[in-house]
Parts: sequence; structure tokens; C-alpha cells
Amino acid sequence: LFRSKSVKVDEVNKTVVTIFVRCTDGKTYSWGYNGFGEAGVGSDDDFVTPTCIGDIIFTQINSYTINYNNNEQMIKAIDEDGKEWNWGSNNYMNIVGQPVGIVTSPVCMTDLYEEIGFDPNRTNVITLTTGNKAYIDEDGKVWTWGKDGYICGAGTNTEVTTPTCISTEHNGLNLKEGTIHYYDGFVYAINSDGEAWVWGRNKTYPIRLKDTTALKDVKIMEIGFDTTNGKLAVLTDGGEIYNIDL
Repeated sequence: LFRSKSVKVDEVNKTVVTIFVRCTDGKTYSWGYNGFGEAGVGSDDDFVTPTCIGDIIFTQINSYTINYNNNEQMIKAIDEDGKEWNWGSNNYMNIVGQPVGIVTSPVCMTDLYEEIGFDPNRTNVITLTTGNKAYIDEDGKVWTWGKDGYICGAGTNTEVTTPTCISTEHNGLNLKEGTIHYYDGFVYAINSDGEAWVWGRNKTYPIRLKDTTALKDVKIMEIGFDTTNGKLAVLTDGGEIYNIDL
């Protein structure tokens, strides 16, 4: 295959278990272990001979090991137009727009991000669990997706495959100057204005704590998890501590 006078090998990229070769005609070929679709050729069968990924001209291909115990890999590639493509293991939902499992063909992340109005390069990412992430964009809006719908706070208890802006449905949720934390099934967020929100466990959407009677007129200074009783606790500007029972 690579003895053609008109098509020659331009670059070789070897991951832990899969080999990628880019030829001078721009096409990329792969072979090797393919248990998680790393080869990107539409199958999870192992390949012993070079197989063309397709007509996409990739200028860069990198692999990321998701699980060292069984060589799970996700592939991230950049094409000639600067667009990002992902494929491979998606057991921890690192590939946006795809369900849990394996992705055997390249999926364009850039086009999907543009479609939903999400720019990962202009956000602050917070890893909540191995399968759930939250992003805070430059305007303070919160985006989430992942395996556990309760942790996503998007109004569902099933997996959320695409970045979803939960600030759209809960207009008060703004963390331009704020943080998000996770502990034992709870997600809690607080901003510099002393407003706080909680979701997770049995709540699929953010609850603004100021909407509760006891915390209606106070400024929340800190929020955390009380390991003595298994509940969330808030500290107000008056020095009072309240436990939160969802």
C-alpha cells in the first residue's frame, strides 16, 4: 500500500495500541488494537493491515488514555481547517454528543459546539466526577453534561450527552465570580453576591437557596458538606449555620 510512487508516508503517529499513518495525499490510515474504536474506521474489530479513516485530512492526531487498566483510549484529531474531531472510548462521556460506549468513527466537535453556541476554549472547566463536567463561560453561565443526570442539573435523571446551559432555565444561576463543588452526590455553587444553588441526589435542577424561607434575606458566605450528618451546610454573613435537607 505504501510503495506507491505517487503516495508516500508523510508522518507516523503511534499511540499505546494503535498506529496512524498520514500519507502525502492527505489521507490517514490506521491499524492495530481497536477494542474501543480507536482506529476510527467504523468498527471495533482489530486491524492488521492499514485501513483508510476517510477523506478527512488530519494535521494532528493525539491519543488520551481514559483507563490504564484496559488501554481505553480516546482520540483527538485536528483537520486542515482547524476543526477538532474525537472518537474511541466514551465510557466516561468525554466525546460530546455521543452516548456512553465506544465511538468508532470521527465526530466533529467543532461543528457541534457551534450549533449549540458553546465555546470550550472560553470556559472554566470543573470536573465533578469521572463522568460529569461543568463549565462556567465568560458570562457566568453554567453548562453541564455527563453520565449522571442528577449531577448535570438539566432537569433529567438520565445521561446528558450534549453541553446544556442550565442557567437558561434558572436565570438566577450566574457564576461569573463563583465556584462549583461536588461531594457525595451533591453539587453546590456559590457566587460573590452570596447567592447559592444546590442540585444532585434527588434534585435534577438547581434550587436557589434564597428561595427558601430561612435563607431568604441573608447573604451566604460559604457552603459545604457536613460529614457529621450527611447534609449540606451554609454559613451566613451573620455567622449562622443552616443545614440543607433536599
